[in-house]
Amino acid sequence: MFDAAATLETIPARLRIAFARTLVATLLTTDLTELGDAALTDDLLALIELGETVRALTILFAGAWEPRGVWAGTPARSARAWLAHHSTLGVAGAGRLLRAGRFVHD
Repeated sequence: MFDAAATLETIPARLRIAFARTLVATLLTTDLTELGDAALTDDLLALIELGETVRALTILFAGAWEPRGVWAGTPARSARAWLAHHSTLGVAGAGRLLRAGRFVHD
């Protein structure tokens, strides 16, 4: 059987998110009409769990990113403003993410 975890460990850390994006893009082409009820249900539950895991990872990354001050050399007045400008998050969403990141990081 294919050992996905062992295979993924061979991918350099810097490329893992790019690989995940490719996998997600591939999933977007799934013909849902070909899935039976049980498979569709299992996949729905797995995607909900995956979404929660990605959200937790995002918080961890935000908690590590903000203290580095990467945004400080830009015209942005704050990490929140920078993040809101460079992502799909609004200012309030960026603020919530950074607060959660600080909580986890501390």
